[in-house]
Amino acid sequence: MKQKFFFIGFILLLLATSVIGQSKKDSLISKIIDAENDSIKLGLLTDIGDIYYDTNADSAIHYYKQAIILAEKLNGRRTIAECYISTGQCFEEKNLYKQSLDFFFKALNLYNGLDDKDGLSVAYNNIGDSYSLLNSLAKALENYTRALSLYRELGDKDKISTVFIDIGNIYYTREMYSKAKSYYSEALKICEELDDKAGISICKINIGNVLSDQGRLDESIDYYKEALKTERHLGSKEGIASVFNNIGDTYISKGEYSRAMYYLFKSLGIAEEINDSELISLACLNISTAKIKQKKYNEAITFANRSLKLAKQIGNLSYQAENFSNLATAYEKLENYSKAYESHKLSDQLNDSILNKEEHKRFEQLDALYQLEKNQQEINTLTQDKEFKEKQLGYQRSIISGLIIGGAIFLLLFFLLFRQQKAKSKALKILSAQKEEIQKMHDEIEIQRDYLNELNATKDKFFSIMAHDLKNPFNSIAGFSDLMIENFNDLNEDENRRFLKLIKNASSQALSLLQNLLLWARSQTGSLEFQPTEVNIKERIIDTVSLIEIQAAKKNIKIQTEFISECYIKVDVNMLDTILRNLLSNAVKYTNTNGKVTVTVNSSNNHCEISVKDNGIGISKKDIDKLFRIESKFSSMGTANEQGSGLGLILCKDFVNRHGGEIYAKGEPGKGSEFTFTLPKA
Repeated sequence: MKQKFFFIGFILLLLATSVIGQSKKDSLISKIIDAENDSIKLGLLTDIGDIYYDTNADSAIHYYKQAIILAEKLNGRRTIAECYISTGQCFEEKNLYKQSLDFFFKALNLYNGLDDKDGLSVAYNNIGDSYSLLNSLAKALENYTRALSLYRELGDKDKISTVFIDIGNIYYTREMYSKAKSYYSEALKICEELDDKAGISICKINIGNVLSDQGRLDESIDYYKEALKTERHLGSKEGIASVFNNIGDTYISKGEYSRAMYYLFKSLGIAEEINDSELISLACLNISTAKIKQKKYNEAITFANRSLKLAKQIGNLSYQAENFSNLATAYEKLENYSKAYESHKLSDQLNDSILNKEEHKRFEQLDALYQLEKNQQEINTLTQDKEFKEKQLGYQRSIISGLIIGGAIFLLLFFLLFRQQKAKSKALKILSAQKEEIQKMHDEIEIQRDYLNELNATKDKFFSIMAHDLKNPFNSIAGFSDLMIENFNDLNEDENRRFLKLIKNASSQALSLLQNLLLWARSQTGSLEFQPTEVNIKERIIDTVSLIEIQAAKKNIKIQTEFISECYIKVDVNMLDTILRNLLSNAVKYTNTNGKVTVTVNSSNNHCEISVKDNGIGISKKDIDKLFRIESKFSSMGTANEQGSGLGLILCKDFVNRHGGEIYAKGEPGKGSEFTFTLPKA
């Protein structure tokens, strides 16, 4: 499934005052008390609402409602309508679409009474937005059509292109691809005329979506790459993540699943960085689809469940239906027929809700009305053109006899100029085609460069470990062994025992590093099996703590466990043990003698949260950002000069992500560190 770019502007009417900076908020609030009259107080309330509009929807709603009460007292109907629109948009931002519609309709009634076409167009546009987000597409189209008619009367090209995209998205949702592409193309023409870079990118992404769904996959990728270049120029992380998602989805359609996974995980990483629930849900949904194609059904279930949880939170019925469909397929392949049946049943129910017959019939009627209006406009335009041409022809007939000779000369000159211009135009087209081809090659090289940079980082990490981190313990083993052999007769029993302990420590360090290295290598090559089973997290933690206590005892470090709630999870046991072992080993490594390490287990609705906290040397925020990135090459010595490669935390993040969980760290230098990760409940 692709990301559709709904160019829903949530068009905020310009209020009587200009936008006021955040730094003036407290000053404005204090001025309300000292306001000389209600008119000044009303202006201050709307200004404060505007300040909160982009940062705190609840606070904005509070001040807009106070402004409405005061405006009613002053009989300021236009101000009331403007506040209704702003309040509705805040509810829309909170995904409370029924409440937003209530305020938009109140504004519509007021604008009708004022005969305010500009206000009416904004109200209809916002009503269409809310209905579209509620997936009530027929009602959305009805209101978009009314807004479009008013925008045409007002000559507002920017808003016309916005509505064209919104209507195109409705047709795309209905799988009426030819009409969707027609509206997107009309919007693209206007955006290019206005030099609207963001609008151009959105149109190209949506046209790419249409071409992909029509099976014209290579053409769609070309449009996506053009849009990707624009989004990078604009610095839009949301836009970049969306394009990566769409490219990944298209590669799924092409059957190139490894390449698809590369783009989809790129999209997921950026979506998690900006905390965009809808994009995270969409990326996980598409990863689930790709995993099914790769016959990795357990991993498909993990990502589908993560996507489904977010889709329910944001109320996206389409994502929910697709996820239940994926779950049905995966469970069926795993021969869990009861869950497969239940998932299939829920998918069908959601699809029936989205596409009911009565809604579809209403949709077709509204489309016919819009086409009639469009045709009538075209007829009126042609009639005006015909009348103009008839008048022009009469004028030409009155003077044609005096212009025959001049016309012949003009035609001859025109013919010569035409030939010259045609040759020039042909040359320009050739140059333009060559430039376009070079640009496509440049974009492809840029994407390949990102991919190769990631591969190089992986390679560099591998060779760094082989050349340095493994060399040190083996050098120690060889060195101490040589000393014992050469001085065997001169060493007493205590000295021999000390050298043997040093050799044992070095070999244990090398073994631990080799275990992580082999696991990481298997993970990177795809040969590591993912076999989740239901386990009690408490048992696994107790077993792992008993192993690490030997290491901790050498530094007199106490390991405590706090099981706030009982928690059963569905995980790959080997991966879980590796995560716990690495986190506990790191905590002991960076904790001073006589220190303390605490393992805490807590439970949320769908996840189990495990934290490993120490009171050791801590870590700076700058270094936290490097911990889980393979290209950062970050490692440091322990409090007893223990060696570290940084590979363990990278492995932890990889394994946690495979389960659909998250891992993060916090800490301060000198105050210890805390590593927390989440895993899905059974």
